[in-house]
Amino acid sequence: MEKRYMMNTRDLKIVELQRLLEEDEDYSLEELSKASDYKPRTLAKKLLIILNTVVREPVLADYSYIVKIFPYISEILQKNEHLEFENLVPIINATHDTLHRRLHDDEDIIHQDEESRTIAKQCINLIEELKIAGLYDFRNHYYGDKYSLISYLIFEQRNTSFIKEIIKSFPYLVNITDEFHEPLVVNVIDAYLDELYSYTKYHSLSDVGNILYFDKVLDMILSSPKFSIDYETRNKILNKIKTRKKTPNTDFSDIGYSKFQSELSKLEDKMSFFGKEYGSVKKLAKRYGVSTQFDSSALGEFTWYAKEAKPESDQHHQLLTSLCIVSIDGDNTKEIDDALSAHIEGDQIILGVHIADPCEMIPQNSQLDYEARLRTSSIYIDSEYMIPMLPSELTEDYFSLNQGKYRYARSYFFWIEPDGSISKEKFIKSIIQVNRNLTYSQANYILNAGSSTCAADDTLFALSAATNLLSKKMNIDNLYEEVKHTEQDITGSRISGVTAAERIVEIAMTAANHQIARYANRHHMPFIYRNHTVDEETKRHLQQLKDGIQASRDTAEMKQFLEHMANLMPKAVYDTINKGHTGMGLDAYSHNTSPIRRYVDMANNYAMDEWYFRQPDNAIIYSLESELSMIAQEVNAKQEPLLDFVKTYVHRKNLCKPKK
Repeated sequence: MEKRYMMNTRDLKIVELQRLLEEDEDYSLEELSKASDYKPRTLAKKLLIILNTVVREPVLADYSYIVKIFPYISEILQKNEHLEFENLVPIINATHDTLHRRLHDDEDIIHQDEESRTIAKQCINLIEELKIAGLYDFRNHYYGDKYSLISYLIFEQRNTSFIKEIIKSFPYLVNITDEFHEPLVVNVIDAYLDELYSYTKYHSLSDVGNILYFDKVLDMILSSPKFSIDYETRNKILNKIKTRKKTPNTDFSDIGYSKFQSELSKLEDKMSFFGKEYGSVKKLAKRYGVSTQFDSSALGEFTWYAKEAKPESDQHHQLLTSLCIVSIDGDNTKEIDDALSAHIEGDQIILGVHIADPCEMIPQNSQLDYEARLRTSSIYIDSEYMIPMLPSELTEDYFSLNQGKYRYARSYFFWIEPDGSISKEKFIKSIIQVNRNLTYSQANYILNAGSSTCAADDTLFALSAATNLLSKKMNIDNLYEEVKHTEQDITGSRISGVTAAERIVEIAMTAANHQIARYANRHHMPFIYRNHTVDEETKRHLQQLKDGIQASRDTAEMKQFLEHMANLMPKAVYDTINKGHTGMGLDAYSHNTSPIRRYVDMANNYAMDEWYFRQPDNAIIYSLESELSMIAQEVNAKQEPLLDFVKTYVHRKNLCKPKK
């Protein structure tokens, strides 16, 4: 096929160079340099220019010769140690980006041409090798073979900072195989086992460092989001470990043999998380400091305090059975921790947010309170597994707002004006009886039908009207709201709803948490706030980005903006000083509506008991402020380990898949 030459015809040398590459004949570097009349240093740049130009062509299969460029560049790099690689980086990056865009976005071109797609993938792989070799100055070990390069870094260079950075930049390297198709992880474990044997036999201090080094490298590989392993490889590794465990004890001293076996068991345990044994949650939880079992004394203690709510008011609780109250949850929800009411009085809508009240039966500083504080939250790993903050036999029975059952609750009432503003609020401890437990699908069916058949239906329509008004007045910017939910929530809190029923619950809970936080801040009540702050420069930058796409509402641009925003914004934290929640566009925010699955909510409820319902003296207030500050710090400190635990569990669960 006759080739089309894209280069400027005034640059005859580069056109000639392209023709030489196109020929079937394999030229040496010297021959290519002489024939094209380019010195080696200049030749590298010109080769990359050709590459960068060609990758933009519609059909890469017509230019398959471009893969020949990389061996030449490899040789140039090795022979010209003073070559300033940084000057080549812009062209390399531009080529890399172009190929990535074509593979992912240009369906009309690459996806219809398998050969072009193959060439594009091959070029991306080769470009990444080139970047690693050049950027980290390992040019003498770059032979156009990525495994040789990563092998040199791991087994010879042994710089964990480099390795960590490279794995982060090129995550698929963790799955690379050698010339015998042996995965990198197998070779690392082989080296680990050899060093372990050497240390326990000869007690060399240098071997200790080697063991620690390979253990760290192994963790880098295993924890990479892109790491994958099949059953065959996993079992191969486990068999290697088991074989080593059979090493005769005569090879060691008694102490050495015991140490050898112990370390092998640790390694075996680490690898057993993958594949069929991913479900060993308890082992993984222990590693991350997550409690999976409750102290028997805590469960026994609860029997002393457990009590069923009775259908009558008392000095602390108001009976609200005259209200029609509904809950709206997922189909499989077992812990119903919130319910809603709404009714119209004149031109106002009175919204009631009713929250299960475990604090009524769990005294502060009791053993069960201690257990909840230790966990900080329930951990919702996936649809198959959940680690509760409080025992499920309590949360699904005594605390759950089940239909027809009398339950202790915290009821927050808000008087909503026609313009969506809240003119009045009232907080009470209550006894409620939920009239109906609705699923999202049931609630959406009623809302879509548009006609009422019972009091629960009327309540649902009133809730829809109330939350519509609130959403407009609160002006929760959709952009900010979406970003809020990019933060992984391990507590099972609802994400921003896309259906009418989900939206009702989301807005009602957001409004309640917002108003309670505002009240606490306004009255200087000891309280834990959920703060999310952003510096002014970042705000300006984000606003500029937002303004640029606001008019078009382009979905792709919006997604990019949200991702960018989430990356720039810091994580939300707990604090006893209110700083607002930028991510939600609110001047104050708190967590109060999920006390059976978040300890901060329980702590805030205990604080309200003392300050709002009992109005204590100054000494108690000071003590309360100090305690809440400690709780906020404890929960903040545990957020990252808990998230890491969930990510690791889910990642490892999905890693090991049988070969097809």
